[in-house]
Amino acid sequence: MQLTVAAVTPPVEHAARWPAGAASAAAGDAGVRRIKKLMGGTLMSLSAILVLAAISSSFAAGLEDRVPSTLTDSLMVGELKRTFGLYVPHAVKDKPALVLVFHGSGGDATQPSIFGFEQIADSEGFILAYPNGFEGHWNDCRRSGAYSANTRNVNDVEFMRRLVACLVGRYGVDTTRVFATGWSNGGQFAYRLALESPDLIAAAAPFCANLPVDTNLDCAPLKQPISIMIVNGTEDQISPWKGGSSPHGQVMSTEATFTYWADVAGLHGEPSVTLFPDVVTNDESTVEQRTLSSDHLEVSLVVVRGGGHTLPGASMKGGGRLGAVNRDVNGAEMIWNFFSRHFLK
Repeated sequence: MQLTVAAVTPPVEHAARWPAGAASAAAGDAGVRRIKKLMGGTLMSLSAILVLAAISSSFAAGLEDRVPSTLTDSLMVGELKRTFGLYVPHAVKDKPALVLVFHGSGGDATQPSIFGFEQIADSEGFILAYPNGFEGHWNDCRRSGAYSANTRNVNDVEFMRRLVACLVGRYGVDTTRVFATGWSNGGQFAYRLALESPDLIAAAAPFCANLPVDTNLDCAPLKQPISIMIVNGTEDQISPWKGGSSPHGQVMSTEATFTYWADVAGLHGEPSVTLFPDVVTNDESTVEQRTLSSDHLEVSLVVVRGGGHTLPGASMKGGGRLGAVNRDVNGAEMIWNFFSRHFLK
């Protein structure tokens, strides 16, 4: 296949939306609206705000203030009570799409609000589900994971099946448009759904995550074609771009992960490449996207050159081990645009 390179010229509103700090302000405004909904239109008390600020996460030092999802609920999976947050926009569509967003290690259902999907849900009418992992983690496919979700072999896949069934019954969710995305450990769990349960989701978009190597793989891949978008930073210190050692065992390189999914989908040749303009020059990073596609399948790699363990455009401070946060593009918008092109066949 002939290599195709395209440069993207952002619309004026896009260029204005992502100067340094703009994502944080937007997320803050959205957070106030969500808090007002939760508190019946009144502002939170100082004590409630302090309680929220005390919620722990392994990445807490790199995150800006978080707020809870609009709704919270639970269901039983075996003997375990599993909990989740929901964001249901006022203008939710009939038979809406559902996006499952998985938090990172040590996080909870309040964490994904930093990624910016809620503003998109408001305009596109889909539902967001923010499930809670078991004791702050997901039972992904990494054999070396020392957290209890893995050591106890918690059935998170069954949790997702029951959650989707619950939301189909409650909101009429379109089962052909269920999608999975997640950060770090959450991205690893999105991989697990794509590997073992491709009948449940139409597409997946893990970010800041590479597949485990064979000796660290604790799943039974079906190797069924599925559309995948990977969003990774080349300077990620936690899930290294080149693969190798990570906090929970050896992982593939990002490019090997991309090749794995392309091979499963039967997509070969040189990918088309889209270059995004360096709109914000002081964010220490740039973005390009490589894509292989057919009539029904798409495997895409978003390369964040200089990016860290972060999602472009998210309300994250970055720095330290998290690294740089790209502000040239909106990662959540890219993920939704990718999802919106796919249906479960």
